[in-house]
Formats: sequence, C-alpha cells, structure tokens
Amino acid sequence: MTPTRSRLTTVPVRKPNPQDWVRVHPGVNYRMEFAFIELKDDRELYLIHSNVAADASNETFSATLYTAINRQRVVFLWPVRLPAADGRELDWHRSARPGGRACNDSVDSSRVQYVA
Repeated sequence: MTPTRSRLTTVPVRKPNPQDWVRVHPGVNYRMEFAFIELKDDRELYLIHSNVAADASNETFSATLYTAINRQRVVFLWPVRLPAADGRELDWHRSARPGGRACNDSVDSSRVQYVA
C-alpha cells in the first residue's frame, strides 16, 4: 500500500478559543489585510472585495488575517481587527495584535489571553 496524506480542503476563520495555545505562521505570505462584513445575528464573517468595502464603509471593518495552528494541529485563519478610521479599537483587538506578533517571533507557542 502507498501511504497517503490527507488534504486540507476547509480552513475555518475564527478567533482562537480561550484555552487554545496557538502559533501564527511567521511568513509574511501567510497574513494579509482584508475588509470584512460581520452578520452578528448569524454569527458569520464574510470577506468582501475592496470596491464593495469603499461603498459600505460604515458596515465593514478591516482586519489582518493570520494563518494559525493550535496544539491539536487544527489550522485556522485568525482575523485580528485593525483600528477603525477614527483610531478607535477595543482592548481585545489591541492585545491580540501583539500576541500574533509574539507568536511569529518565538519558537514556543503563545497562550491566547483575552482582555475583559
């Protein structure tokens, strides 16, 4: 028999769970800034084209999408919001961004911690 490898065909887009230990891929090709729209009632997040984002700026937000993996080897895309045009940002978004960078600079995993 020939050994086979399973293919990764679906990658969830989500924040890490509070108990997760995650690593963010260090390569710049594994992160990018995008515009998103969030349907809060459905708890769904959609990536939108930049042309649409300009027309619907009051309903969209920008985020860096990091490629991450947890200890169970589950790959996911972690959207970390960027500051709004007026400079406002939540503490969680501010703390998540350096956390993503800390994962990049270290060989060790970093525990995700949420700011209340």
